[in-house]
Amino acid sequence: MANTDKELEDLRKDLDGLKAQLKALANDGGDVLASARSKLEAEAERLMEGLKSAGSSAARTGERLMHKTEDQIEEHPWGATMLALGVGVVLGMMLRRR
Repeated sequence: MANTDKELEDLRKDLDGLKAQLKALANDGGDVLASARSKLEAEAERLMEGLKSAGSSAARTGERLMHKTEDQIEEHPWGATMLALGVGVVLGMMLRRR
């Protein structure tokens, strides 16, 4: 997931760069603006595809972790029950102190 987070952060930085370029180009006129706009639109499309890819990668990772957790619970039901009980007791004690 760290890799996915890094990819998302890189994409956000790229999008911020595109926004800055658009603001800078808004002050220019004529053909320069039109060609820059088409380049920026193409770059935005590329970034959106990367964002979709990162999102689907994160979804696959989450699904894999969910299945792994379910398998562990099925293999060790008493351990999972005791763990949940322990977490509940600790949270209850913490909330009661407030």
